[in-house]
Amino acid sequence: MGRLNCQPDVVTYTALITAYGQGAQWRRALDTFARMQRARCAPDHVVYEAVIEVLWDTGERGGRSVSDQARVQLTRTTQCCTADLY
Repeated sequence: MGRLNCQPDVVTYTALITAYGQGAQWRRALDTFARMQRARCAPDHVVYEAVIEVLWDTGERGGRSVSDQARVQLTRTTQCCTADLY
């Protein structure tokens, strides 16, 4: 996207994370989330839901071991969303 001189926004990142999650590529999904944070693109609740869904689909309830491995920090928002999944 950099070559086209356009910057990804929260919608772009959400679409990528969701697509990677649906393709069972959780590492890529979480890498995309990390890239979003490095780009200082503020995540919204939809992005958090997408990340939680990716973690949930790995079979790691609460995302603990996967989130630790991917260095994703669970915030109060993500913990509340996770509680909603139960």
